[in-house]
Amino acid sequence: MRTLPKREKAVKHRGADFEPARAGGLAGKIAKDHFFAHASHEIRAPLNAIAGFAELLANCGGTLPGPDKQREYAKIIHQSAQHLLSIVNAITDMSLIQSGSVQVTLEQIDAAQQIDFCCGMFALQARQRGIALLRAYLPALGPVVCDRRLFTQILANLVSNAIKFTPAGGRVTIEARAKAATFVVRVTDTGTGINAADLSRLGNPFFQGKNSSGGQGTGLGISIVCGLIGALGGGLKIASEPGRGTCVEIRLPVDGRAAARARAGPVTIATAPKVTCSEVPITNQRAVKKIA
Repeated sequence: MRTLPKREKAVKHRGADFEPARAGGLAGKIAKDHFFAHASHEIRAPLNAIAGFAELLANCGGTLPGPDKQREYAKIIHQSAQHLLSIVNAITDMSLIQSGSVQVTLEQIDAAQQIDFCCGMFALQARQRGIALLRAYLPALGPVVCDRRLFTQILANLVSNAIKFTPAGGRVTIEARAKAATFVVRVTDTGTGINAADLSRLGNPFFQGKNSSGGQGTGLGISIVCGLIGALGGGLKIASEPGRGTCVEIRLPVDGRAAARARAGPVTIATAPKVTCSEVPITNQRAVKKIA
């Protein structure tokens, strides 16, 4: 067999070195194309609704529809605008995270009170979907030095996802405890779960698992959570089984001041193909309370 000249061998070797980067770049392009396809659909739908129902009200020939119809149209316009705003916010948040521009404002917050606030935001949604929303933490969790807005946004993303992927008759449970210098929150659901093959890809911007609800949404929720937890100096673990549900565990420093000085980028998700997030359960049965 003829020996290749040294220069040809070197070129071939260098090409092999760049192959992983090329493959990664191609995968990233495919993911972004997938994202833009979904994002354009998500943006177009509420815009069409806003434009269509606004036109009905504007071009009614001088005779406005009855009060009930006006309220119905106004509600649809409002809901569509809120949905559109949530998409724009998600894209903006992801841009800030990727550029390292997330602003962190630390203050002492009442942990239980803040989690109660987040749960209250989704109580009606859970009731309407026939899902039991449970809190399983003591009312006195103590203070945490954290960014109130980012903490709320992280928990809201997780609770919203849990409700979204849980069928009627299921339940979503929020647990929390402070242990030494770490504050732990878990959101556990009895929903569709995540395929083992998809677990390792969670947190990648624009990625949506096969068990996602009909491909809806931009696929940025967990990516945003990873970025915000990283900005707060915390950690993230996700355990899931198809058909058995998902458990997401976040760990934040009780005092975020030291973490803020050494702030890093988005965290790497620790994953497990079982719904138990930790060997030691948090749940205190005396603290379990139904919210919705």
